[in-house]
Amino acid sequence: MVSQPRAPRVVLVGERAPNGITGSFARAFRSCGWEVVELRWGPWRPGALAVALFRAPSLAGGFRRQLRRRVAAAGAAELVLVVKGPFLDARTIDWMRTRTGAPVVCWNPDDPLGPALSNQGGIARAVPAYDTYVVWADDVAERLAARAARVEVIPFGFDPWLHHPPRDRSAAEGRVVFVGAWDPEREAVMRSIAHHAPVVFGDGWPSGLPFETRPAAFGEDLCAALGGAAWSINLLRPQNRRSHNMRSFEIPACGGVQLAVRTADHERHLAGTPCVLVESEEDFDGVLKGEPPVGVVQPGWLEANRYEARIRQLLRALGLEQGGGGA
Repeated sequence: MVSQPRAPRVVLVGERAPNGITGSFARAFRSCGWEVVELRWGPWRPGALAVALFRAPSLAGGFRRQLRRRVAAAGAAELVLVVKGPFLDARTIDWMRTRTGAPVVCWNPDDPLGPALSNQGGIARAVPAYDTYVVWADDVAERLAARAARVEVIPFGFDPWLHHPPRDRSAAEGRVVFVGAWDPEREAVMRSIAHHAPVVFGDGWPSGLPFETRPAAFGEDLCAALGGAAWSINLLRPQNRRSHNMRSFEIPACGGVQLAVRTADHERHLAGTPCVLVESEEDFDGVLKGEPPVGVVQPGWLEANRYEARIRQLLRALGLEQGGGGA
């Protein structure tokens, strides 16, 4: 009896977050016919532990030893994909490459050279150890080119399991909506349009603001917030100012009307979706005085921008497409 060849295998190393990008990648690989071995870390409790590890990643030796044991148990693979990769060092990355016989790729949804505390866990020092480093934007790739062995630019996308037209639009129907965590720049923008009665869903927003705030939205609540609103505002953080962010794709996937700052990426990726692009956040007020555009996402946009399509792009770039079960 001839045994059937096994499906190609990816060892996926990433954070344990129910609605995070690591889970979206796992579902996308499976849609491409790949076997997925998920090795999740975190969440770190108490929070002070994560802070200590980010500031002194040498303290995470126990985590790396545990990861090596789990990688060894996974066996051979065609690919090791690390999502962001805090606390991994060059020695551990080299070991994973040797143990699995596979290239080790980092897909970082954040700027590894950025100032955020979560980028201080040895992430920048580990960049040269990966076979390929994947980021979402050309300007981030340019900054990494001198230290990474190879850089690929693959945009964000959406996960149809998480992002889809809402079943119930009542959470914020007809409202101006922003979904995201607090920072002072975002607060300033929302204050400037407070007279439009926006509602904000997100963590960290202080009390006493001149607009309504609600807890962070996930799952069906996120779909209802983004897709049920009259306008879904997208605010780009500094690392995304010249490109796009995850919300750029999640809003149209949920059936929302997007209001965002114009970038070359937004003009390219949002073509065929209901949106209004402006030159700066100062233009939001004038747009919100009018009616939102009427329209739906054009056929083909959803298929082209799912994370499954992004994983297929990665597999082509790595020369693994033929082995990807139709990828």
